[in-house]
Amino acid sequence: MHPDRDLDLLRSKYKERDEDGRLPHHWMAAKAQTHTHALAHVGVWSIWLNPEALTTRDNKGETSIDIARRSGACAEIIGLLSNTPEEARSLGCMGMNRLYAVGLLEE
Repeated sequence: MHPDRDLDLLRSKYKERDEDGRLPHHWMAAKAQTHTHALAHVGVWSIWLNPEALTTRDNKGETSIDIARRSGACAEIIGLLSNTPEEARSLGCMGMNRLYAVGLLEE
């Protein structure tokens, strides 16, 4: 991790909602039809920075996993978003990367 990275700023950005009450997790879920290791890595980081977003509902009452399933997201992203906040904290960033972004770690 780069020493100049401001984690508090990053965490705050992953907690900002848009006009529909959606967090970055919701938007990733809607756009994740094709799996890439980079997309999974971004998903892992977003969850690590704000694990509570896994259960946060937008203005329509949908969580990120609801959106992922409805939009036909790839299996890896559905698996990632199916974690509870407690499971995500337990796995940690590296554990989630090993499970969902394996190819990125091998590159």
